[in-house]
Amino acid sequence: MRETLCTVGNGYFATRGAAPESKAGQVHYPGTYAAGVYNRLDDLVGGTRTQHESLVNLPNWLPLTFRIDGGDWFDVDEVTLLSYRQTFDLRGAVLSRELRFRDDAAIPRR
Repeated sequence: MRETLCTVGNGYFATRGAAPESKAGQVHYPGTYAAGVYNRLDDLVGGTRTQHESLVNLPNWLPLTFRIDGGDWFDVDEVTLLSYRQTFDLRGAVLSRELRFRDDAAIPRR
């Protein structure tokens, strides 16, 4: 739901507010859409032919991930989130995110 509500677009091009490192699955659904790019399907329902048009999910242009000191690549679904804040500036059409997390990597103590 949050990804849908935080979609940023300009009337021609829109990107869902999914985390840049997220992959499509049960929880996340990154999406990029362009006006006029539709998939047209014909269905036969009760003997009547109907046409449906739906937006096509274009390739996700946001993939971004990182790893710390050669560890596993960051996956927001595999860490313990300590804090997470997502803000959407409607006037500037800017979606920002701040997060703190703990992963399974041991931190050496001195």
